[in-house]
Parts: sequence; C-alpha cells; structure tokens
Amino acid sequence: MMSSFERLHHALTDLDKEKSLGISAFGYGINLSSGESKMDRKIQLITTFPIPTDKDDLIDFLGMASSLTRKPSFMKSLTKLEQAWYDKCRQIVEKVRLVMKDDVDTLEKIEFYAKKLGL
Repeated sequence: MMSSFERLHHALTDLDKEKSLGISAFGYGINLSSGESKMDRKIQLITTFPIPTDKDDLIDFLGMASSLTRKPSFMKSLTKLEQAWYDKCRQIVEKVRLVMKDDVDTLEKIEFYAKKLGL
C-alpha cells in the first residue's frame, strides 16, 4: 500500500509530466482552470491534499514534507511552493497535537519536526 506522501508525490510527478490541461486533478476533487500555471496547480494540490489519518503515515508524511521546506526567517522569505509545504506541515503538527495529545511517543517524533520548522 502506498503512503500518503507517495500518493502526493506521484500526483505531483504526473502534473509535471502532463502536456494537456484535460485532467481531473488525479481524483482528489481539485478543479484546475486552464489559466493556472503548473506551479499554481502544484500548490493547490499540496494545499488541498488530505492530511493522513494513520499515525505512522502522519510521521512519514511530516518527515518527507519537512525536508521540502524550511523555517521562515526575516532574512529570506519562503517561496510559494515552500510555503505550501510549510503550511501542510503545520496542519499535520496541529492535528497530532490535538488528536494524539496522550501519545507521548508520537508527540515526541512530531515535535522533532515542529522544532526544525519553528512550529
């Protein structure tokens, strides 16, 4: 079974390979207009991609996604793509803190990535 991050990665790869605009957003219910750039469409796909629900999948997704962004700073702002990944990581951290607040082991793993991103 493919992890959530692998599914998103495949969808983003498919978007990179796409030559025409006649797609249905990879079955994720995203309506893409023909006027959007590929970058805008990637950002929309990342932003609207469902947050994993399985504990191991959450940790795996956050680990991979956190490597695609960085902690924002006053010296250098995030690109739009980095901001999309950062926002998705923030959503995951917030979800885990709320839903798994009694799971010390999972919280410890999540807080490692949260600290790395300044969340």
